[in-house]
Amino acid sequence: MSAREDILNRLAGRLDIMATEKCPDGISRQNIAAAKVKGYLDNPQKWPRPIKLAEDCANQEKMLQLFCKNALNLQSTVERLSSLDKLPAAAAAYCQRYDLPKTVTFWPEYSQLPWPAHGFSQEKTNSQSGVTGVFCAIAETGSLLLCSSTSTPATTSLLPETHFAVVKVDRIVLSLEEAWQLVRSELGQLPRNVKLISGPSRTADIEQTMVIGAHGPYRVHVFLVE
Repeated sequence: MSAREDILNRLAGRLDIMATEKCPDGISRQNIAAAKVKGYLDNPQKWPRPIKLAEDCANQEKMLQLFCKNALNLQSTVERLSSLDKLPAAAAAYCQRYDLPKTVTFWPEYSQLPWPAHGFSQEKTNSQSGVTGVFCAIAETGSLLLCSSTSTPATTSLLPETHFAVVKVDRIVLSLEEAWQLVRSELGQLPRNVKLISGPSRTADIEQTMVIGAHGPYRVHVFLVE
């Protein structure tokens, strides 16, 4: 038996398929294992979760409040907007408050907003701020989940020093389990890149001293849009 066959047989055994089991003609043991894995992914087991989490998220408004609380704990900042057309003015006020240059790059879906009217100039490289949407936001952790595509490039949230994240209120889900279910149901398959953003970039690798902005943005400002 080759090392490859040994590994596959061990995996099959973990999926309740005996290595000595005789498979139907034309069906390999690996195919049976793959079918079992797919069945598990299509109907994932629901693991126990804190009762208080369900109580804290009894409705969408409570879920929103929990997301805000946890996002602030991650050192993100949060601002509510009544409509998307108020985004450039709110972003300009943020930049003015912290004396930041008004250079911006954004996902294509936000390109039609009146950025120049509020003093912004678009730069695809070396921009101070990046404006993205999110696939969804997670109330339990205050995290943002972004999926890459040709219209949602990952660099927009990674390279600028300030990340403006636009979160539609109805795209806030309870936990990571619901987030992955949403990815599977809406996209069908995983994109090339999935990011979980939990506040500004940080590291404490050197002498356990926290450094903000080490591998990405110094600031994450979330715009919650009704």
